Amino acid sequence: MSETPSNLAELAPQQRHDCAVLADLLASAGRWDIVVLGSVLLGGWALAQGPMPGALFAGLGLLLAERYLAVRLSLDQRLFERLALGSLPGLAALDGSLTRLFALPEAKAGRLLAARFAGTRRLWRLHLASVLALAALAAVALARMP
Repeated sequence: MSETPSNLAELAPQQRHDCAVLADLLASAGRWDIVVLGSVLLGGWALAQGPMPGALFAGLGLLLAERYLAVRLSLDQRLFERLALGSLPGLAALDGSLTRLFALPEAKAGRLLAARFAGTRRLWRLHLASVLALAALAAVALARMP
């Protein structure tokens, strides 16, 4: 089904199914927290033992980016879940609430579902990259321990 501005008020069944699948994918991203926690603990400990002060700042920056992305994905997951279940009837209701509560920029309001999926997938890939970078930094720090 193609998306046109006329069907933004209510979501079609297939669009609700797509929202549910994306919400489930996003929920699985929360399982990466154990990788992040292990990387931070092991990497931080290893960095404190050796001469890699720049890596400590890089790790902190990566951790902040990862946590921001995790929060954004958690919010997206819940919103897509609500769209899938029908507790948010459609994109117009979602945009109205986001505009009132978070001052959603006008340029983002009214986007089609496909554009929202693409944006969320981009955030998901960035989050995965930040998790992998944290794990790699921890591995390098552990390998360089005296």
